[in-house]
Amino acid sequence: MFAVLQLVAVPERIHGYVSRFLSEASPGLYVGVISLSVVERLWERLSVQPE
Repeated sequence: MFAVLQLVAVPERIHGYVSRFLSEASPGLYVGVISLSVVERLWERLSVQPE
């Protein structure tokens, strides 16, 4: 699955986590081909609201 993800105003640790799976095409814009299981893990990790 081809994925495109844009991150705005997130902590550096999130950028680091996402860069494990996707390549940074421009600042905050990540692209790549990843499996459905990786998409699900990314979604779980990134959709958590900070307390």
